[in-house]
Amino acid sequence: MGDTWRKAARAVLSAGGSVRINGVEDDIKTKDALPKKAFRLTEIWFTMPVKDAELAAVAECKHLTGAYLVGTQITSEGLAHLKECKGLTFLYLSGTKVDDGSAADIKQFTKLKDLSVGLTGISEKGVEEIA
Repeated sequence: MGDTWRKAARAVLSAGGSVRINGVEDDIKTKDALPKKAFRLTEIWFTMPVKDAELAAVAECKHLTGAYLVGTQITSEGLAHLKECKGLTFLYLSGTKVDDGSAADIKQFTKLKDLSVGLTGISEKGVEEIA
């Protein structure tokens, strides 16, 4: 799994995001700052637009606990890459293009403690489905 996490972390960093590893609260913003030894990718943070396909790099990182995707403009197609991340405790989607088609995927994140879907295409009906 270590190679998968390293590859995913590098992809996030290459796309202008930052990562957190091993549950530590410090953001890693460059590839050179990644530790040489094995680590677990636990959070991804994007603060600028990214393509849906760029989230495919984290699809196998099932142990992610958080995804900050505010303002990224991703769609439901991009969010689908996170569907196996059952341990997500926070998911920030404000300012994205996700819609009601994502409600079923979001609902499967049963450990969520913090969810932000403002300024998205998720309707009141979609929010009710998630709840």
